[in-house]
Amino acid sequence: MQLGTEAEGSGLPPGEVELVELPGVGGAGRITRIEEVDYQGRRVPTAVRHTLIPVPHSRDYLVLAGSTR
Repeated sequence: MQLGTEAEGSGLPPGEVELVELPGVGGAGRITRIEEVDYQGRRVPTAVRHTLIPVPHSRDYLVLAGSTR
C-alpha cells in the first residue's frame, strides 16, 4: 500500500501509511495524517485515521474513519 507525497491534488497533507495485522481479520492498511480543520472560525489541528479492511471473499474494503480535535 502506498500514498503519494501529495494526496493526488486533494489539498490534503501526505499521510503515514502502515500495514497492520487485525486479529481474526488479517492484514489491513492504515493511513494517518494531521489536517487543519475550521472549527468555529479557528484552524484546529486534527488527527485523522482511515483503516481499510478487506472484506472476505470479495474485492471490497470496509473503511473505518476516525478523527480527534
